[in-house]
Amino acid sequence: NPAAAKGRAGAAAMAADREAFLELIGHENTVEMDRLRDIAFYGVPPSIREKVWMLLIPALQVSTSPGAGGAATPLGGGKADGSAQQHPQHQHQHQHAQQQHAQQHLAQQQHQHQQFALLDQHQNQELALEQQQRQRDHEQELQRQRMREQQAGARDVADMEQGASALGDSSRTLRRESEFPTVSLGFDDSLTDFEIQRVLRTELARYQRRNAAFKTAKMQNKILNILHGYLHNASNAWHVHHAALVHVVAPFAFLFKKESEASYCFQLMMRALDAHFGPTNGRKTLGRFLMLFRSRLPELFTHFEEEDLEASQWASPWLQWLLCRELPFDCCLRLWDSYFSAPDGHGFDLHTFVCLAILESCQADLIELEHAELLSFLRHLPTLDMDRIIVQSQYLAHDFRSQR
Repeated sequence: NPAAAKGRAGAAAMAADREAFLELIGHENTVEMDRLRDIAFYGVPPSIREKVWMLLIPALQVSTSPGAGGAATPLGGGKADGSAQQHPQHQHQHQHAQQQHAQQHLAQQQHQHQQFALLDQHQNQELALEQQQRQRDHEQELQRQRMREQQAGARDVADMEQGASALGDSSRTLRRESEFPTVSLGFDDSLTDFEIQRVLRTELARYQRRNAAFKTAKMQNKILNILHGYLHNASNAWHVHHAALVHVVAPFAFLFKKESEASYCFQLMMRALDAHFGPTNGRKTLGRFLMLFRSRLPELFTHFEEEDLEASQWASPWLQWLLCRELPFDCCLRLWDSYFSAPDGHGFDLHTFVCLAILESCQADLIELEHAELLSFLRHLPTLDMDRIIVQSQYLAHDFRSQR
């Protein structure tokens, strides 16, 4: 696509270097937010992403009707016109209030340390059971293979297949008996604090196995502390028990040295997600995405239907959690640079078109996959050229709005 190639070249040329950012954020009193957004949209150098996000996130504007171009209100005290914002050094009072808020939960966190220790024990037991189950599966597969080899061509082939089926049933029974009791990860608001912590810690254990930066106990405790404070104060229940929160908070815990600042930015992020992808607007966003998917990529859409791939299995999580679960960590950080710094203040409105651009980019691979492989691909996306994806999403958004 020559136009897309030209757009990628333009994006690369417009990506600012570290010095350009430091020139903007180094002022003592104010920062030109419009200029900062302009250059941050094309990517923020990792070494200063913490400082830039600390300026951009409080200035997020939440559209009351995603994609409708309606009025927006600032979050976290950011100015609606986006002209300038106080430097973090002049936000001392606000940060002090955040620190006090964190301290209020310190006693509760310390009280739960015994529960955490018990959860660690349960988690270790679960991992050991998983390893034992894998060994049982392997042994049973060897046994089935020996049976097939010994009885190949024999008259009792039917009896052999029945025996193999019985072994499969036995394997599934053993798996059910050895697994931990299932806990809802979605919208069940009846979970106890202990169960919520177990859900989050189990998800965190899986996450740290894929991301080396989160293997330390200090980082894991930081994530759990932020989530613990948030869950005890969240006013919306549609997401509070979802294990995906581990993935949403991880970038903030990774970037921000101070736990209070990470918690502050994470909570602003969740307010924005509530406004754009909560129960009401989330259904509208999903419907619009599927409409665009069908009209833009009809062959792939039909393939998904033929493979009985339901939108709830992949599209809803894509939209609801900004791809933080599916994308590699560095790709997620780069994507969120653009979301937090979109010049119009409505970066999340671009997300629908980013998802569509990813499908378009991966269409050649997806069209060859069957149901199970499709789900695996969509839930664990490969490393992508996010600059190219973002440029393509802008073209898609422009085409959509020009046809309205």
